[in-house]
Amino acid sequence: MNSNLDRIDGVMAWVPVPVPSAAQKEAVVRVVLTYLRVCSRVTPGQVAQIQGLSGQDWQAQLGYQERWIGLFKLGWADGDGLNVAGRDRAGMDVSWPAVQSRCTFSTPTAPWL
Repeated sequence: MNSNLDRIDGVMAWVPVPVPSAAQKEAVVRVVLTYLRVCSRVTPGQVAQIQGLSGQDWQAQLGYQERWIGLFKLGWADGDGLNVAGRDRAGMDVSWPAVQSRCTFSTPTAPWL
């Protein structure tokens, strides 16, 4: 059995609007950074670069934008590049090598099962 299959190696965070406010972009970036801090090994320099994305104009380039920061692949977009459940959204996703992840999926146990 491949133990990497149960490891969390990515996350997507989005807000329910196509054009995010500055506070919404910052919130999305904070969610992504929380997962990276808990599940992977993110350096202070990488944190600073990722935080810098919240200050960028996500509409400057239409569509989905991607950037590698170390081993982390980040993608972000306003409503022109991200569609969630058939609706335009603003958000960000990040992925990292599963072998490095400290987070795993677990199956909850319940007495009724």
